[in-house]
Amino acid sequence: MSQPEPITFFGLSLSAGATISPFVWATKSAIVHKGLELEVVSGGFIGILDRTGGRGERLPVIVDRAVDDLLSQELPRSAAAAGPRLCHAIA
Repeated sequence: MSQPEPITFFGLSLSAGATISPFVWATKSAIVHKGLELEVVSGGFIGILDRTGGRGERLPVIVDRAVDDLLSQELPRSAAAAGPRLCHAIA
């Protein structure tokens, strides 16, 4: 089995590398605590939308390719026929 791709983590930090947002720090710590591999993209307050590829205006933004791939697949017919109950249970 191949190694999963690292999660891309768009953070907010000063030029010295210090994270100044408690939301960014807590999210990054939680992901690292789970033992998941991170690819950190640091930056400041300017150009967040450009840096994240339009995925978010506020940080942190997390891009997990495995989840993106899963969400881009179509539901099987039986799951689609089950309607909102199944979709709600998955969410």
